[in-house]
Amino acid sequence: MKINVERVMSDLEILNTFNTTPENGCTRFSFTIEETRAKEYIIGEMKAIGMDVWFDGVGNLHGLLKGSGENKKIVMSGSHIDTVVNGGKYDGNLGVVGALEVARTLSKNEVKRYHDYQVSIFIEEEGPHFGTNLIGSKAFCKHFSTAQSKKLKDSNGNTMYEIMKEAGYNPEDIDTISFDPSRYKAMIELHIEQGRVLDSEKKSIGIVKGIVGLKWLKVMIKGESNHAGATPMRYRLDPVVDGCKLISNIPNIVKSMDDDSIVATVGKIELFPNQTNIIPKFLEFTIDLRGINEENLLTVIDIIESQLDELKDKGFYCEIEQIAEAKAVKSDLEILDIIEDSIKSKGYSFTNLYSGANHDTSILGEYIPSAMLFVPSVNGRSHCKEEFTTKADIKVGCQVLYDTICKLIK
Repeated sequence: MKINVERVMSDLEILNTFNTTPENGCTRFSFTIEETRAKEYIIGEMKAIGMDVWFDGVGNLHGLLKGSGENKKIVMSGSHIDTVVNGGKYDGNLGVVGALEVARTLSKNEVKRYHDYQVSIFIEEEGPHFGTNLIGSKAFCKHFSTAQSKKLKDSNGNTMYEIMKEAGYNPEDIDTISFDPSRYKAMIELHIEQGRVLDSEKKSIGIVKGIVGLKWLKVMIKGESNHAGATPMRYRLDPVVDGCKLISNIPNIVKSMDDDSIVATVGKIELFPNQTNIIPKFLEFTIDLRGINEENLLTVIDIIESQLDELKDKGFYCEIEQIAEAKAVKSDLEILDIIEDSIKSKGYSFTNLYSGANHDTSILGEYIPSAMLFVPSVNGRSHCKEEFTTKADIKVGCQVLYDTICKLIK
């Protein structure tokens, strides 16, 4: 049985109308009128095919097609509909309408289901409203509380707790969310790649082997501040000169690991006193380090620390601090085999890759057997109005999602 790609494309266009910046990409935050209207549309589509529909305590929207099995579990699919400011219309939204299209196709063709099929739309995956991402999936898995909602604030100083109440939700219900991982058989999330691998390699779909772990590091190298003109080069203890050598060597350290999943980015650099005619006193920079293998990430950090020790021997004072962390999540091998069989049966071109970005599945995958499917992002563009995925690739992604779920719900 085939999914209806025209219906999927229509869904995407309709969701894009619920948008505060229609002339400049898509902007839709959780607990806004735009999100409410988008959810109302999805609810209408769910109810039209007989799904049971409900909101959980944090505002995640769920729809369920019931199975007939005596010992049935739940097969889940979905994503998010919140966006970054001036984002695109495919990020998250495709996973939602793709999961919805699977439900419509199952219902229309009266496919026999042993297990339940659940479509879930998680709030605040992107996190622009309150500066924290993945709130919906965290709350779903009991990793976010009512108390935390009172601490998070938007750009105007209003708490998430207050905004939820204004939007018609009861934030006290966050703590009442019930989550039993044993009830779930699988979670499959369809998503745009948000990178250029699939587009560059001309592949129609990607099988996501896992979502990489993340470590954010802050490094400080302290030297000796002095007059830029009166201090000869041989008498300087300049943290910029030696610090930049370390920064420029980080790509070489990563490449030496022989692990294609590892990436490292120095995204922020600060100098003090940051004046034209003063040798800086200290250099501070961040490292965004990601990879699927925890041991390899720790090895990279060990090498960086050893190079900082060499700077200490030259008279510098050095510190390195981990300021954030997210665990890597590997996809379920049995689900990956089902996905690959589904792809090969249709003759689609594919490759295996890791996700370098976090998704709701990175939270759910800690508790539920999970996997993701990627479809190409043209020119690797995402989180911008230029974000685009072709209709042909969307059709492939939704069809593979459908075929995989059909096998899982039997």
